[in-house]
Amino acid sequence: MGVSDRDREGVEWGGFFAALFGGAIVVAVVAAMVWFVMIGPMVDAFRYTPPSSGQGHYDPPDPTPDLSDEYPDRYDDHDMPATWVCSYDPTMNNDWHDDVLCTDGVSRDRPYLLPDDSFVTDDELMREAARYEDYLNS
Repeated sequence: MGVSDRDREGVEWGGFFAALFGGAIVVAVVAAMVWFVMIGPMVDAFRYTPPSSGQGHYDPPDPTPDLSDEYPDRYDDHDMPATWVCSYDPTMNNDWHDDVLCTDGVSRDRPYLLPDDSFVTDDELMREAARYEDYLNS
């Protein structure tokens, strides 16, 4: 039992494609090395870089101008009472009683709601949070 000519042709073609693929890999690696070593720095040399300082430097205008001098009464925060807002803010302590956070924009308060109940729904918790919010704003 010998090897037929047909089987030998398949082996020869398999070796040919393996050599072709290996050659393509070598060419790709060499091309990448040439790009990063020689061509890449030349391309970077022609890119525009803005000047670091001095002539030609542009500072864009401030997008939020300070209007406190023009309208001093409008920006006095101490004249307006702070409004408390309570929202659902779960903690990772496995205790749902303190999963509500109330804030007035400056201060924060995390109340311990419904301490006598062992189980409540989200609706009950938020209803109690709304009552606590009303208490803070009164």
